Amino acid sequence: MTVAPSSVRISSDFDSGNIQVLDASDPLHLKLAIKPDTRSPHFQWFHFKAEGLIPGQTHHFQLSNASQSSYNKAWDGYQAVASYDHETWFRVPTEFDGKALNFSVQAEHPVIWFAYFEPYSRERHDLLIKNALQWSGCELLAVGKSVEGRDIQLLRKG
Repeated sequence: MTVAPSSVRISSDFDSGNIQVLDASDPLHLKLAIKPDTRSPHFQWFHFKAEGLIPGQTHHFQLSNASQSSYNKAWDGYQAVASYDHETWFRVPTEFDGKALNFSVQAEHPVIWFAYFEPYSRERHDLLIKNALQWSGCELLAVGKSVEGRDIQLLRKG
């Protein structure tokens, strides 16, 4: 039995999130675009969450501007990654048709994340810093600011 979901919500309002929704009127076929990097025309990275999927249903995602990305040759043979818990990541069937990057998933849960590759979260970074600071003689320095206004961190040992 096929059940049509009423809507799928796409969000990228989180650390490293990046996507633009072009058309979500058909919750089984979502048309998206990769947004350019901050203060740069470069774009390749995508990372977003899809909510409202129906388990057992196949959902299709299209990144319509993939051919215009900075490294469009990288899409040949590429497979997007997905996760239901934002910790365990797996590859999903992906095809680049020369214009758009298309991938699909038969949903096991109503919420899933997709990304260009497994994201390195801020939480994971903070845990690395915390563990490193336990070493004798290790200190954390801020050596500047990123374009987003975050500290650029440097660990110094000795």
